[in-house]
Order: sequence, then structure tokens, then C-alpha cells
Amino acid sequence: MTNNFNNINTWIFDMDHCLYPLNKEIADIYKARFVEYVNDSCGIPVEDVEKVAAKMREKYGDARIGLMKEYDFTIEGWRDKVWGLAVSKTTPCMETVKLIENLSGKKIVCTNANKDLALHVLSHLGMENTFNHINTFSEDRDFTSKPDKQVYTKLVDSLDLNPKTCAFFEDSHINLKVPHELGMTTVLVHGEKEGRDYIHHAYPTLLDCLKEINKNAL
Repeated sequence: MTNNFNNINTWIFDMDHCLYPLNKEIADIYKARFVEYVNDSCGIPVEDVEKVAAKMREKYGDARIGLMKEYDFTIEGWRDKVWGLAVSKTTPCMETVKLIENLSGKKIVCTNANKDLALHVLSHLGMENTFNHINTFSEDRDFTSKPDKQVYTKLVDSLDLNPKTCAFFEDSHINLKVPHELGMTTVLVHGEKEGRDYIHHAYPTLLDCLKEINKNAL
């Protein structure tokens, strides 16, 4: 491997828009269904949903948490609203699966989805047996979501990880700030560094990154 990855023995991946290619259609549908579900479950007028969600996000760090605390939003209801969406709009890439499985060391998913939805998506992607551990929003973190620092510190502590030998892959640059602070190698997919010193590597897709890592590991 290159000097940038030659000490890595733990590979941590976000799931949505990271393990599969970025898909604007999925993002747009998620947004529309979120507005619809919040309107139906919480009684918030459609035209006010984004404003209320922004307020909840600022107050709690995750709009879903705020909506659960202050309204009638439920994770189960939201899961049912988006169940199958990512699966219906993505095509499994077995080359990505193979290259992840070729990585030496532990492979972990750290997602803001809940576990049954994560398992559903991973199964569709052909990755149901690829990862050693799946860390999720509700079951593992008591409704704490990235980029809250507790997500990362609890993951490190619970699995006895050495941050200096971890690489964290994300499509959201904000979610890489704490991994950088902890000493992890950070990788942004579907984006560019744009002067952000907490991003060590940036690639157009996860597949591009994995190809380079595996090529240099030979």
C-alpha cells in the first residue's frame, strides 16, 4: 500500500451514497418523502417542514432526534417510508464488494440508518457477509447520529480500535471532522478537499479509491 494507507488495519464505511454511487434521484426522493412523512406524522404544514427540521437539527444535531422528542416522528415510521428506496435505485457492484473484502483487517459500517434498513441495503449490495461489525443509529447508539463526537468515541471504545490505524470513508465532509481529530485517516467520496485540512483523501467514487488502495497493496 501507499504510505497513506500502509498502517491501516480497520476500514470504516458510511453506507448511503458511499458504498454505492451517488444518486441525485435517491436524494431528491428521500427529501420529498421526508417532507411528506413529517407532514403526516407531526402535523407540520408542508411549507414549514424544512424550517422546522433545520431548527431541530440545530438544537439536537439531527432533525430526526428533535422531531422524535418534540413531535410524533418515529424511526419505525420513517423506515417504512423509505424502505426499499435505495435498493430500487441502485445496482450492486461486485467489483466494489471484492475490493472491500480484499482489504486487510476489520471492515465496519457506521451508518445513520437503523439496523434492519442497513441490513436490507447491504444484502441488496451483496455485502451481507463483507463486514465484521455494523454500527447503526438506533440499536447501537441510542439515537445518536454522526457527526456527534460520541458516535466515533463509542465506536472506538466498544471495539477497542486504535484511531491511528483506522480509515474512515464518507460522502459527507462534515462527518469526517471528528475522525480527523481522533487521528483517523479520512477519505471523502463523491467530493473534493476544497482546502479542508480534515480531509486527507478525496475520490470521485469509492470504487476509484479501492482500486488505488488494492493496486498499491500488490
